[in-house]
Amino acid sequence: MNKPLEPTSTAAAADVEVFFGELTDSIARIYLRAGQLPEGVERIAGRVRGPRCEFARTLPSEAKFEACSDDGPWLASATLPDPCPWTPELPMIYDVTWELLDGRGEAVATVRRELGLRPLGARGTSLYLDGRRWVPRGARADSVEADGVVGGGRASEVPDVDTWREGHAVMLVDRPDDELAAVASRRGVLLMATVGGDSAGTPLTESALREELRRLAHWPAVAMVALASDAAVDDDLRRSVPNLLLAQLAAGEPAVKVESWADLVLCSGSAAEVGATKLDREVPLVALAPQRTFADVDAARSACDTWQGELAAHGDFAGYLV
Repeated sequence: MNKPLEPTSTAAAADVEVFFGELTDSIARIYLRAGQLPEGVERIAGRVRGPRCEFARTLPSEAKFEACSDDGPWLASATLPDPCPWTPELPMIYDVTWELLDGRGEAVATVRRELGLRPLGARGTSLYLDGRRWVPRGARADSVEADGVVGGGRASEVPDVDTWREGHAVMLVDRPDDELAAVASRRGVLLMATVGGDSAGTPLTESALREELRRLAHWPAVAMVALASDAAVDDDLRRSVPNLLLAQLAAGEPAVKVESWADLVLCSGSAAEVGATKLDREVPLVALAPQRTFADVDAARSACDTWQGELAAHGDFAGYLV
């Protein structure tokens, strides 16, 4: 089995976006995009190889990136036949490698990144995973005790990621670090990240938010990112993370104006408050219960079912988190 590749943290890496477009059972199109090639770089050469998975073995394939156009932002694509999607059951990971080449064709930097072809989307009032309606159930990472201590969302504080996998539970965590995101990506645990302010609670600037969303988009496990309704998300930023679902946060509001960038709404409050929430356009609404502490993931997962029962009189929601 191939060894995992660690993302390279360089200025060059930050200037290149990796994402997938068309994804079917027979084909996947992977893209590299750079708004502007770094100074001294004439072109980019790259390849995608895989998949690898800790729960299954499959024959790897490899495809090279070919430049799509000389006009506008630099863009290259690679076509994978018979792609294997990233799902919690089989978290298949592809390794994307590219080199920044100077005028002599010599590499000035090599960048490696993991990519998961995550078939997750929103349609109408529901979420869909791998072509089937998917109802996420899970908990806040900092509400589940680990070894007697309530975890804070870091890999060292939530040591047994496999308990989340075994419980088929989504982990809601504030700005997960790369260590947790890497472990969750390999083990098949879906993360829903919240991105609020900095360590002092100050809202992120537009550039800081862009950097954080692009960092989170690197990881297959990060399926969704929840943002405040006043987050500085313009069309350019939304296009830069096409494979992330963005959730708009709402709390006890009877009427919610759904922002143009939002794929879904994450609504917190009591059953009566969440049940009374009305959205001004049709998107999935995931219900988040008032925070409490759970002894383990199984207890949190059971609480999701109880939470669903409390909301049953108000309708069917897209997901249930506690």
